[in-house]
Amino acid sequence: LVVKYGKRYEYFRIKDTLDKLNWYKEHNVKIILPERISETNIDEVVEKEFDIKEYEHAKEELLKDFESIKEKFWKKLEEKTGKKVPAQIEVMLTKYGCGGSYNPPSRVVINFNYSRMHNNLIYCLKHETIHLMVEDEVQKRKLTQEEKEDLVNNIFDEIEIK
Repeated sequence: LVVKYGKRYEYFRIKDTLDKLNWYKEHNVKIILPERISETNIDEVVEKEFDIKEYEHAKEELLKDFESIKEKFWKKLEEKTGKKVPAQIEVMLTKYGCGGSYNPPSRVVINFNYSRMHNNLIYCLKHETIHLMVEDEVQKRKLTQEEKEDLVNNIFDEIEIK
């Protein structure tokens, strides 16, 4: 894993989330944004709210948990999907937007505040990595957002139960 974070990234995460607000509402996706955020004050808010210690702590937590799951979970995921997990996964840590997202072929975004409230960081990493692995199938089958999440959740459950 290569874990990254920074003020510039947070700026783009907030901007992207604001641009997709309607989509998130249509799909009942929960998001986290700073209070009173707007297109015009993103820089100011990020500067005020960015505390590098929060990101460093989240990175340590994620890397520690990753070491304990990577061999077993990755192997099962590869068996299930018939594909190799990317040799290097870039993880962007954020405190804004939805719980997690992915950008093929090998980038995952984890909202560490959201993930801690609902599961944990490693759960989000696993979930988003499954998305990376099945994206070709999702596109081929033209799955809806709900069908895509069901597919990912079913694979996740199968791997965790084995």
